[in-house]
Amino acid sequence: TALAAIFVLLAAYSACAETPQPQSAPQLTVAEIPPAAPHLAPVDLPLETRGDLAMAHQEYLRAIDAYSQVPDKTAAVWNKLGMAYHPLFAMDEARRDYERALHLRPDYAEALNNLGAFYYAKKNYKKSIHYYRKAISIDPRSAPIYSNLGTAWFARGKTEAGIEAY
Repeated sequence: TALAAIFVLLAAYSACAETPQPQSAPQLTVAEIPPAAPHLAPVDLPLETRGDLAMAHQEYLRAIDAYSQVPDKTAAVWNKLGMAYHPLFAMDEARRDYERALHLRPDYAEALNNLGAFYYAKKNYKKSIHYYRKAISIDPRSAPIYSNLGTAWFARGKTEAGIEAY
């Protein structure tokens, strides 16, 4: 009768409601960049400056996007691209861009230091020390490079060399 039909429909409805429905996970890609924060609204700034601002706000994907669009990239822009990839653990891309910077400017101490940091992250302390020393030979007054060198020496168990570098 009518009441029995209502109970059957309610039972069928509640059975469907209790059955978990498969949900798909959101599909994200590296190329997707969230909208700019209001403080980074697009203005007529050079692309490199936009990348610099994004880096200052730790918006690494946005920085990569801006630096990648710079025409005729300089050694500094390639180095900045590497620095944007580094905190994202896109290490192959970071290394590639540090090397591109050094191809254009072999005496670029910052890029040498960053390449040393790449090898340090890979636990190749011997190679990191090589790049830190090379950077120091170009910029002997750079405290961060000496600090990185000392840290690498300590990682190799060379306490005296680490203390001397610091």
